[in-house]
Amino acid sequence: MKTINCLILFVLIFFLSNCKNEAKKIQILAEKIDTIRTVSFYNKDVKVTEFKAKKFGINLEKSGEYNDLLKQIKSDKISLKNLYQNSENKQNIIDSVSNYLLETLLNKILPFWYNMPWSMSGYSAIPQVGEVGCSYLVANTLLQLGFNINRFEVGQAASWDICKAFQLEDSVIVLKNITQKEVVSYVKQNLKEGFYTLGLDCHAGYLLYYHNEVFMVHSSWYYPGVVVIEFADFAPAMQSGITVIGEITTNEKLIIKWLNDEFVEVRNFRTPEL
Repeated sequence: MKTINCLILFVLIFFLSNCKNEAKKIQILAEKIDTIRTVSFYNKDVKVTEFKAKKFGINLEKSGEYNDLLKQIKSDKISLKNLYQNSENKQNIIDSVSNYLLETLLNKILPFWYNMPWSMSGYSAIPQVGEVGCSYLVANTLLQLGFNINRFEVGQAASWDICKAFQLEDSVIVLKNITQKEVVSYVKQNLKEGFYTLGLDCHAGYLLYYHNEVFMVHSSWYYPGVVVIEFADFAPAMQSGITVIGEITTNEKLIIKWLNDEFVEVRNFRTPEL
């Protein structure tokens, strides 16, 4: 009798062990399939690779020391302000500053931030140290570009409030219930090339119109969960019921505030009409 019981127990243990192993195999396989799906989707014309970046004149690699760059920006700002104050053709200076802000943000500041890990609560102000959330990426980089802001106010604000603040309470662009391809089409047909604040349902970032292409620059929670520049047509985070767009480098009033180091206040607008 004991022998039979031992035999039954052995068979039961063997069966359970096999079931456990099979369940583990199924779980691993499911995880692999999910990873393949995610990677495959992410790589489908979304990421701006080094090859594609060169085509558009976009720098993905940082150059020099970050603190030296920030010092240079402060010095450039003083020089540009003097030029503006002493120039008879102020529009030419504004146009020059617009181009300076665009190229400095795109090809000098942002390369230090690419691939930094995203976190919903990330608020690090130092590139590649800790984690950074979507609104804090915008706050940090605009502060370091020389805008007089409270980075905590910007970093904790709703995305549409950020857009409204930098639009200086003028009308922001509000697009509802349209696809991201339609957003891209709208940008190409109606806007000047430059950087724009981007406000989505639950996300914030930059919209960049550059060399006749539209990009999304943001700290993304999508795979691989880092700061990226992506083609806006395919960026998964661009999917939203509402898209709010505000001017930065094409906004003349904002450029003058930058030159004069005037504070840009972020308030809680939070109205359906924005």
